[in-house]
Amino acid sequence: MAHPKSGDAGPPLPPSYRGRFAPSPTGPLHLGSLLTAVASYLDARHAGGEWLLRIENIDPARESIAAEQQILLALEQHGLPWGIVTNKIARFSVPLVEGLGLMPRCAVLISGDSTAHAKPHPAPLLEAARRLDVPPQRCIYIGDDRRDVEAGRGARMPTLAAAWGYLGRGESVHDWNADAVLQQPDELLNWLGMP
Repeated sequence: MAHPKSGDAGPPLPPSYRGRFAPSPTGPLHLGSLLTAVASYLDARHAGGEWLLRIENIDPARESIAAEQQILLALEQHGLPWGIVTNKIARFSVPLVEGLGLMPRCAVLISGDSTAHAKPHPAPLLEAARRLDVPPQRCIYIGDDRRDVEAGRGARMPTLAAAWGYLGRGESVHDWNADAVLQQPDELLNWLGMP
């Protein structure tokens, strides 16, 4: 995993940079949404630009409170390692995952600069499987974007689409060609056949 050097400022951003984050207040933030918000904020701050937050309740509540923590605990209790594959670069993803207290629990963290290619290329998912020492076809990849499903398919992993978190607007999650669509986080345990 690539770790940023101290003081690494990354590529320059235009002076009029404006970062935005627009979550729906339907429950706790999905980790991918939080990573996106932090990356956008840090880019805006680095560029001397502005960062805008817009909260609108435009989606029905689709998330059960604390479901992600319950799922991670259930996976760990059953001896199933889990990890994070994100397109966010390590200088943003590593401190965030550490700050959330997930690093000791996370078996692998693959950032956008951990491999030569980012999602939708399968390389990040294949690298995660390699580090876990698990054949890709025995991994399950869950994503909240079409490129996640494309990367999972390319890596020959069973791929589930998360119908919560930051989905944006546009095509339906059901059009992504995932093996299944999970409407809420706790559906994962049912899909896996776990109590």
